[in-house]
Amino acid sequence: MLKGVLGLQVVLNFKKEELPFVKKFLKQFQQQPTHAFEEMRCSMEGCAVTLFQSGKLVIQGKNVEQVKEKILNAFSLGNELVLGIDEAGRGESTGLFCIAGILGKTSDFREFRDSKKISNVLEKKRLVDEKPFSAVVVSFSPAAIDAFRSNAKNLNQLEAEAIDWMVSFFLNSGFKPDKVIVDGNSLPVQSKNIIFLPKADDLEPVVGAASILAKATREESGNQEKRKTWKSL
Repeated sequence: MLKGVLGLQVVLNFKKEELPFVKKFLKQFQQQPTHAFEEMRCSMEGCAVTLFQSGKLVIQGKNVEQVKEKILNAFSLGNELVLGIDEAGRGESTGLFCIAGILGKTSDFREFRDSKKISNVLEKKRLVDEKPFSAVVVSFSPAAIDAFRSNAKNLNQLEAEAIDWMVSFFLNSGFKPDKVIVDGNSLPVQSKNIIFLPKADDLEPVVGAASILAKATREESGNQEKRKTWKSL
């Protein structure tokens, strides 16, 4: 929860296909004039509620937690079990390359977005730790990356193998995600039915949470070792 101009502030995130349900619910409340990029703006129980065209919904006021719960309980959206996967450190010349996977429901992760768009990653990571059904992180040190590169294996292949391991791990543990969504373009995975989605960390809240977990793991390590064989891929 953040401190905003109008008091406390909470940000929730909805997919484009969910917006009609959200708009229908918000129409029950006193409407306010909208500004650029805003879909709707209304007043609810002492809070200002603004829905943006991107799917971001901002709640500001004294009763943000009550209003947040009222909105989330108004409809059963995002109850599918999603395995969201994202990485951190791909384009860096130093430090760890981390791939994080979170198994959970979209509805439990509405407050999370792409880690690149938030400044308080470690604080958000503490919130992520409280949410997931399960989470795993695979990390490669600079020395490991150099060793793999000397054997003609690049970061795309490393990430693909990490994704395959995560999918296998959850399936062998008795969990069957309804969807497996990976941020970015296609990778040479062996697993079936993987959804590769550019900007998924900003479109699917579970992937956004995985983005935060990957980046926080990288930051917490403090590893600044140089990758001797550094390349962008």
